[in-house]
Amino acid sequence: MRRRLCYLLGAVLAFSVVAPGGATTATAQNTPVPAQVLQQGTAADAPGQDASTPRPRTALFDAVTVTVGDEAALRQAIADATDGDVTTIKLTGDIALNGTVTIPAGKVITITGDDGASPTVTSNAKPFFQVEAGGTLTLSGDVTLDGQGRNNSFVVTEGSFILDGATLRNLLASRQNFNDDNVGAVIVTGSDATFAMASGLITDTTIDRDRGAAVYVRNGATATMSGGTITNTTIDNQLAGSVVVDGATFTMEGGEISNGNAGNQIQTSGGVLVLALNRTGATPDNAVESTFTMNGGTITNCSAPRGGGVYLYGGSAQVSDWWSKAHFTMNGGEISNCQGTGLVMANGEVSDGAGGGVYVESGSDFVMNDGTITGNTATGMGGGVATYDTYVNYFGKTPYEDGFAQWPNFFPASFTMNGGTISGNSAQAGQTEDGDRGCGGGVYSASSEVRINAGVIENNTASKQGGGLYVGSVPYSLYINDSLITDNEASVLGGGVWFCPTGEASINVNSGTALYGNSAQGAGDDVSIVRFPDNEEPTTATIADRMLGGGLADWHRDGAAIESTDDQLGVPDPDVPRYSAGTADQTAVSGIVDDPASYQLKATPSDQAVQLSSGLAKVIVRNNSSTRGGGIGSNGKVVLGNEHEYTESLTVTKQWNPGQTGLSAPESITVWLTIDGYRVESVVLDESNEWTHTFEGLPLDSGAYIEEDAPEGWSADYRREYDPDTRVISVVVVNEAIEVTPEPTPTPEPAPDVTPTPDVTPTAPAETGTPTPETPSKTRPAKMPRTGEDAFAGLLGAVALIAACAGAQTLRKRKQS
Repeated sequence: MRRRLCYLLGAVLAFSVVAPGGATTATAQNTPVPAQVLQQGTAADAPGQDASTPRPRTALFDAVTVTVGDEAALRQAIADATDGDVTTIKLTGDIALNGTVTIPAGKVITITGDDGASPTVTSNAKPFFQVEAGGTLTLSGDVTLDGQGRNNSFVVTEGSFILDGATLRNLLASRQNFNDDNVGAVIVTGSDATFAMASGLITDTTIDRDRGAAVYVRNGATATMSGGTITNTTIDNQLAGSVVVDGATFTMEGGEISNGNAGNQIQTSGGVLVLALNRTGATPDNAVESTFTMNGGTITNCSAPRGGGVYLYGGSAQVSDWWSKAHFTMNGGEISNCQGTGLVMANGEVSDGAGGGVYVESGSDFVMNDGTITGNTATGMGGGVATYDTYVNYFGKTPYEDGFAQWPNFFPASFTMNGGTISGNSAQAGQTEDGDRGCGGGVYSASSEVRINAGVIENNTASKQGGGLYVGSVPYSLYINDSLITDNEASVLGGGVWFCPTGEASINVNSGTALYGNSAQGAGDDVSIVRFPDNEEPTTATIADRMLGGGLADWHRDGAAIESTDDQLGVPDPDVPRYSAGTADQTAVSGIVDDPASYQLKATPSDQAVQLSSGLAKVIVRNNSSTRGGGIGSNGKVVLGNEHEYTESLTVTKQWNPGQTGLSAPESITVWLTIDGYRVESVVLDESNEWTHTFEGLPLDSGAYIEEDAPEGWSADYRREYDPDTRVISVVVVNEAIEVTPEPTPTPEPAPDVTPTPDVTPTAPAETGTPTPETPSKTRPAKMPRTGEDAFAGLLGAVALIAACAGAQTLRKRKQS
């Protein structure tokens, strides 16, 4: 009986679980899980299993490891590998290959060093390894492929090649004959081909033929670099680079490309060459498309005559390729300390270098969304970025309409900046200051498609014009929206912006600029527009009275510029004084629209206008320096803001309504033009202006309104209307006199009774009986809850029930006996 009771009690305990707080829940006991469940599905698929417990899955393929010590064993291990199975081949020592090792379709081969071994592989055949479409080769660990300085290729893949830790070094990439396309340490070719560099090293590659690279990606292939280093690539021929993307796609997530040197070779890059060119001429059907996307990683210390870090070369009118396009999108990463060195000519002179960081030519486009371009230099133009659409090569410095109006559609050479930083770059003139050498420390534009929408351009320098940015010549242009241009310096003219006699200025209020706080040693702290009487085709300037957000720029003349026989770009006129806040005659300059005159200007905006514009600025151009145009210099056209949009105006009218109060209106009152909470401008209204004023030239949708400090005794009611046809905001401020209700005369209170109270001798109080103490109320102490009380009671009940059942069973048996 006792044994049965224990069994029953154990069963109850097994099924009764006391939950926190005393609740009781029932759970199933652990049950065996079939082996197939352990191998497949998730933990939640099996009853009774904790969903958070990981469960092993069956492998899709088997993994096989083979150790080999010579070429024959290596080839046999590859031949014996089962298609689809991952076969790891560990090399116990050095191997000298006498022929190309092929990785057939279906084979998944990893070659690495045996434990503790660092094997080196050499080869007399070209290439070392050939990966067929559908095959996969991974080189990992301490394996080294040594080219021994001879003409060869390490890997040519039409399938998948992964570099994850191995070293590829000391290779000469050349052609054995004219039709030999194997020019590179790694060649990725065909639409099924992929290359992934996760880690490892490709170093000491020499390219002595055109279309060669340490890594050459072509013909629809795809390459990704997430780690590792490609370094010390020496380039001795054109159309080459450390990495070449030719009708293919390359994405850089991490890693480093460094110390590539293109020497004296044209159309090359020490870093990445994005090449899209059909040399026999292209149509829309056979055009080449090449794409480079940089999300991370670093390109550093690379050099080339142009495009030291990245060179974009898409299409060419010279070979009748109007359709091929090269694309570069920068979403992160860094391009630093690269150089555009220029080309050494036969006579020893050096031609213009350009684009120390990035060079964009012909049918190419560069979009910068984020990342950093810093510390790059050009012996020529564009220390950070340079663009060139090649138009002037064919038609000279003339408008597109005078040559070929559709040219930008085919060869935009565009640069769009939507974010990121271009800083600390430099453009230097070098041996001679001819042409545009030494212009555009940060950005140089020789195309009509350079647009700066957001980002920071700072701390760049140019030995001549345009410390931050420069526009080369007619017909080229630069467009900047929502900008702050401040704290730039020029040693001669135009600390903020400078325009040569052919430069066209369009400074607007819509998505415009805040241009103030710059300095120039000669004249025009903020703006220098140089014009001479003998200009054959006078160029005009438009300068809005208001800056970004709608506050007044408050322009003032700041010296003057004159022509010099030694310098056609303008020099300061020593006889014209500079602006000084203490000078009596400092009439503001306004209404500059399509004006051919010369201007040297300084802005003196209010603090409120500065704060408003600073909060709206998306582009920052600051702390750049040059001889002329510390922030921006131009020989072409610069458009700050939207030049094709209309402006708004706001008319305020004051009305006084004294009512029956007899109050007289003040002789005058100051009202404030307020935008986004900033009081950017004020005007005094009185009888002389008939209590009305119009604020002109406001940006569209400015949200401008009127505020005043209503005089004492008057309320203010603002009545605002907007006419979309005339774009006029009308505000009527009605001041109502506040009627004061006189307070009622208070009723005097009656005089208090001052009759003296007679002295009374105090009498001791009569004693009473001893007070009866209060009987305290009887309270029952609160019963403290006991954890698990309900569960324990339930358990006792269950035990009692079991005992009763057992007793009844015993009694029944006794009666039966």
